[in-house]
Amino acid sequence: MTHTFVTIIASVPFARIDEIRTVLQAFGNPASDEISRRLNDSGLHFASLNIFEASAGDRGHLVLEFSGDGEAAALIAAVTQRMPAELTTAFAFADDRGDAALAAYLSSKTVPVGAGLLSNPGLCFSGTPGMSVGRIREEADLARRLTVILAAAGPKASGLEALTAARAAVAADADTAWALEPAAGGVAPNIGAGALNSVGLLGLIPPLLTTYFWPAAIPVVLALAGGAGWTLAKGAGPGADWPSLLWRALESAACCGFWALVVVALATVATIILGYGALRRQEASDVAVDRPAPPGDISRILQRENRIAQNHLAALSVIKGGVVRQLTLRLGFWVIGQFAARFYAPGFLGPLGTIHFARWVRVPGTRDLLFLSNFGGSWESYLEDFISQAHGGLTGVWSNTQGFPRANNLFLDGATDGDRFKWWARRQQTPTSFWYSAYPTLTTANIRLNARIRQGLAVILTEDEARAWLALFGSAPRPVAALETNEIQSLAFGGLGFLPEGTCLAVRFCDDGAAARAFLRALLPSIAFADGRYHGEGVFVGLAASGLRKLELPGDAFETLPPAFLDGMAAPWRSRILGDEGKDAPEHWRWGGSAADGAVDAALVLLAKDPASLAALIERVRANLGDHGCVEITAIPLAPQPVRAPEDHGYKPKYEPFGFVDGISQPVIRGTYKAIRGADPIHLVEPGEFILGYPDNLGTLPPTPLLAAIHDPDNHLATAHPPTDGWSRTDVNAPRDLGRNGTFLAIRQLRQDVEGFWAYCEAEAARLDGAFPDGMAVSAELIGAKIVWRWPDGSPLVRYPRWPASRSPTPAHALSRASDKDIVENAVGITAAPHSAPMGGAQRRGTHLAAAQTADFPPDNDFLLGGEDPQATRCPFGAHIRRSNPRESFDPGSQGQLAISNRHRILRVGRRYQPQAPGDEGILFMALNSDYERQFEFVQQTWLRGASFQGLSNEMDPLTAGDDGEGMTVPTRDGPLRLKAMPSFVTMVGGGYFFLPGKRTLEFLAAV
Repeated sequence: MTHTFVTIIASVPFARIDEIRTVLQAFGNPASDEISRRLNDSGLHFASLNIFEASAGDRGHLVLEFSGDGEAAALIAAVTQRMPAELTTAFAFADDRGDAALAAYLSSKTVPVGAGLLSNPGLCFSGTPGMSVGRIREEADLARRLTVILAAAGPKASGLEALTAARAAVAADADTAWALEPAAGGVAPNIGAGALNSVGLLGLIPPLLTTYFWPAAIPVVLALAGGAGWTLAKGAGPGADWPSLLWRALESAACCGFWALVVVALATVATIILGYGALRRQEASDVAVDRPAPPGDISRILQRENRIAQNHLAALSVIKGGVVRQLTLRLGFWVIGQFAARFYAPGFLGPLGTIHFARWVRVPGTRDLLFLSNFGGSWESYLEDFISQAHGGLTGVWSNTQGFPRANNLFLDGATDGDRFKWWARRQQTPTSFWYSAYPTLTTANIRLNARIRQGLAVILTEDEARAWLALFGSAPRPVAALETNEIQSLAFGGLGFLPEGTCLAVRFCDDGAAARAFLRALLPSIAFADGRYHGEGVFVGLAASGLRKLELPGDAFETLPPAFLDGMAAPWRSRILGDEGKDAPEHWRWGGSAADGAVDAALVLLAKDPASLAALIERVRANLGDHGCVEITAIPLAPQPVRAPEDHGYKPKYEPFGFVDGISQPVIRGTYKAIRGADPIHLVEPGEFILGYPDNLGTLPPTPLLAAIHDPDNHLATAHPPTDGWSRTDVNAPRDLGRNGTFLAIRQLRQDVEGFWAYCEAEAARLDGAFPDGMAVSAELIGAKIVWRWPDGSPLVRYPRWPASRSPTPAHALSRASDKDIVENAVGITAAPHSAPMGGAQRRGTHLAAAQTADFPPDNDFLLGGEDPQATRCPFGAHIRRSNPRESFDPGSQGQLAISNRHRILRVGRRYQPQAPGDEGILFMALNSDYERQFEFVQQTWLRGASFQGLSNEMDPLTAGDDGEGMTVPTRDGPLRLKAMPSFVTMVGGGYFFLPGKRTLEFLAAV
């Protein structure tokens, strides 16, 4: 089905314009009910009848224009049959009406348009291509009925269930059963999707040459013919050697044609240069009329606007004189037409899709240019959208008319001066006398939405598509980057400090896949999703590769799982990357290591609000394990988290065993609760850095585990790519996305030598006392801060180089972050922190922890290491946390370097574990990432264990790799100091790599 634009223009006496306008206005704007009833089955989308004052001043233009389905002759016949009296009355004013039949007369006054050299200049545009009046109305009615059907059906367990119920109701109604077949013409996309690039622009050259430069071929053809003809005429005669003569004729033609082509090319280039120069001179001398339309004129226009969902714009502007403007006007139309056809989505001009039907038409024999547009929404929003997003097209056409704001190079400036452009547009506008709309309540957005609803009803087969389809009813399709929080295990949103009690169970499934699935199925109601803020308890499930095998995940899925995950943390080559060698080697681990009795299939993290709730949760989970033949390898009780009280000023710190505030420097996932609360942009990362199925910091979708569609016959899993806009094809055969809303979890149980750490710090403080510049007193606390990069109370060395914030001149409880004054005073030094005297082991540990745990304010974390401490004289390059997240330290102040560093972030959600024996303190380190190798393993291998990190020499992370390095460099203003080689204060005792699936994947794995 094609749309046809018909524009009929008749000349009328100037003296009768007011009389004609009165006659036309009686027909209605919008059209009267009687006329609308007659036109409703005519195939017309829109029609208008108007009178314009010609620029010459002695005539008027009576213009009937309409857009409809089918051929022009049939539409003209339909209009004359349904409005015979009205059209007869209107066109009786025409100078040349004569005695011809009305339809024949109207056909004779039809004005075609085009952008070619010999065409009457103009352009037509349809915003709903391929959509008939009947289809638009039927789909609007269907959408209204479906809204009622879905409301009556109530909520369903899944999107597919809701869609199935809607289909059943539609099929049962004879008036709607047709909608179960997809539309023959498909669905126009909902958004503009240009493919504007250098290759596409080069594709414009051939049509440009054939449209505007074909006259240049005439002299070349004449030269070819002349050269050949002259040679043949000269050599023809009795006894002529025709083969030789013909060859000479071809040579002569080629020679003449070549030189003609050279001359024509030079002339064409010269003409273009001269024409461009003339255009620029005219643009430089153009005078814009800088005044608004008279208030009375605007009032008359407004009286006939905003009556229905659409509006009509009728305007007449006057084309500037001269050949150049005749050519550039056509060029403007041609460029818009080519871009609309080649680079924009059907029905859109760039990103804009509010036009139903619009046309530019020059009145033949005049310099009058008509613009007639049917658009959705208000005049103000219509013009403002074009000014802000598509002003080049408006300028390319209307800069060729008088009074338009001054343009630059035909397409630039001009309409960018929004206020003056709107003044100009109102001055050109004429109140529309008669106007008809076939669907007065619908905008183009409504029409496209209804079309997608109908198409989805007919073709959708997957859960993802069904959810997107349901969002069309009063909502909107989910943006690609918007998190489906209800599908994501709560642990992926942070440490869940509001559930302070916890334990971790390392378990092994039985070899019976059905029993393993039954265990997971029974566990599902206890698994917490979303950010967990309203949960009183929750279980979080991480599955090892062996666990997925026992759950009988189809084999082809394993080909798409990350190699690091499949290898496992205990694989020898992974151990080398992570530094798990010697005393940290997997054969020494308590669980998860290389020994068969330590291997685990799943890690279950159990969190609760109080000890009683946790005990009950553990009892239920253990009973479930026993019921399904699963084995608990080990239980790791977690130390209770500190609970925030009202006097904690909105912050309650937690401490790791060495006595330092933990969990301060964390990435913040865009779109989460923490991000919405105003996290500093330096910590923001895109969801795809941690949650599979979403764009990452590069704007791409990271690789995700896939499964062939044949293994998901119920279409429950997410598809590997988002639903197509309009569902022109279904995704039922697309691979399934096992990873969507999941993440990968690295768990490492790390025992910490607290006594050894503080003994080392005290010994080094005594050795280096007086060695720091400016008379800075050296304490064990300072040495520990240099190793870690923060003071025990959490205040950063970068801003508190002399003492922690808890002993700052500014009271700690009054601080939300370091003030500029406090930073300066701290850097210069007012008093010296006293050096701690040597102590015994128990006394040492208790004293340091008591001194550290005084912070009751949020530690400052919103700073750039390179920008504030480029020489590391405050926080050493080799400090543990500076290695873990160097920010922009490699290139001070560089946002690009910060973005690179953020590609390697991990999200830590671990906790201290409860010691099972004296000296067994430590943390259950848990880190989330979407790519082990780029994130967790990169940080461990390249930053923490990198012996030449940021120019250092044979130094590794002082906390986790002390045995392997030669001490630690501490830069000062007077030169570097060096801490002695230190023992390893952290020992690896268990761990593994686990996949934390999203809800739908868990349900799929648990299915019978």
